[in-house]
Amino acid sequence: MKKTKKMMIFGTVVALLAFFASCSKPAEKVQGTLKGYTLTSCQFFQNMFTNNETVEIVPTGNDLVNIKFTSEKWGAFLIKDATVTKSGKAYNISGKGTSQMAAMGGETNSYDCNLNANFVNLKNAEITFEVPAVMGGTKIVFHAGDAPAEHLETEQN
Repeated sequence: MKKTKKMMIFGTVVALLAFFASCSKPAEKVQGTLKGYTLTSCQFFQNMFTNNETVEIVPTGNDLVNIKFTSEKWGAFLIKDATVTKSGKAYNISGKGTSQMAAMGGETNSYDCNLNANFVNLKNAEITFEVPAVMGGTKIVFHAGDAPAEHLETEQN
């Protein structure tokens, strides 16, 4: 009887440790490649649509990720060691990094950028890149998944 009781306690402890270990690695829950579209706004235009965009999320620690967004239209963004926190069934990601964006005259300049994201899964995520120094403040919102029909129709016209 004592041996059985010890085995049950040991099994419970192992199960709890495994559960807590999986809970303590939110970075692994948000890793992967997201495909989607962006809506970009600044003081000169609102909700400029760009389709077929990709964001890569790579864990660098239990609650840290690197986020890479490379866009033909907007340039290259890299956020190193963004923080991932669980919020209900979703994950929030926040961090600061740099963007390499084309300037007037065709040259590429580096700008500071901020990132905030709400991540449910690879097909349900919204990632906002804010670049305060570009065009009076540029906000690029990446949406994982297929673009709504009204944006696709606008793109074809």
